[in-house]
Amino acid sequence: MWNTFELIGNLTKKPVLRKTNSGIPVTNLDIAHNYWVGEEKRTDYLQVTLWKDNAVNACKYLDTGRQVFVNGTIKPVKQEISNKKYTFNELHAESVKYLGSNNQGNSNNQNNSSDQQGQLNSYQEDNYTQVGNNPFQRGNENQNYSSNPFEQRNTNPFGR
Repeated sequence: MWNTFELIGNLTKKPVLRKTNSGIPVTNLDIAHNYWVGEEKRTDYLQVTLWKDNAVNACKYLDTGRQVFVNGTIKPVKQEISNKKYTFNELHAESVKYLGSNNQGNSNNQNNSSDQQGQLNSYQEDNYTQVGNNPFQRGNENQNYSSNPFEQRNTNPFGR
C-alpha cells in the first residue's frame, strides 16, 4: 500500500488524551527518530496521531523516553495560511508496539517492583548475559573458540 510509514523512535513527552466533539479519543505521540548519515548522527522530530483504543492505551502505558515502533498512513492535508495554500503530511498510526522498558528514559525512577527484580534475577541465573556488543550471544557461548568463524571445530557429539 502506498503512503505508509514505519518508524522506531523515543517519545519526547508523555501523550495526553483528548476527545473530538463526537467523543472519539485521540492523542499525539511526539517521537524523536535517530539515524546516521555517514559518521553524523541526525534526529528527526515527528508527530504521530493515534485514535480510539490506540490513543487510550498509549496515554495509559507510555511515558517520556519510551521507545516505540509505529506504522500507519501518511495523509496530505491542504491548508490556507495568510492567503497562501500549503500541503502538510499528517502521520496517522494504525498500530503501535511498545519497545524497551517503561522506565527506560527515566534513570531516577525508583519504582522497581519485586516481581521485576525476580524476573531480572531469573534471567541472570539462566546465564543470558550480554557479551560485548552482541545482544544475542549468551554468556557461556564461544568460550573455547578462536576469533576466526571459518576455522574447523570439533562438532562431533561423541567427541571423536
